[in-house]
Amino acid sequence: MKLSKYLEDYTFYGSGIKTVSLSGKLTSIGQWVFKNCENLTTVGDVSNVESVGSSAFYRSGITHLNFSNKLTS
Repeated sequence: MKLSKYLEDYTFYGSGIKTVSLSGKLTSIGQWVFKNCENLTTVGDVSNVESVGSSAFYRSGITHLNFSNKLTS
């Protein structure tokens, strides 16, 4: 799947995905994008992400992410 600079709300909501390779060009993650993705343990490059929507990672398997100082919301 080729991803744009923005992940739309609910993109992977409740899916069984385990890994997502994000482009370093990604700047925004919408609301509930990875919500209830309990098997998700790895997300790629989030170094250019400037905003993350509410509950984007709620109830996902992600335990740690390193965002840069570009993150504003």
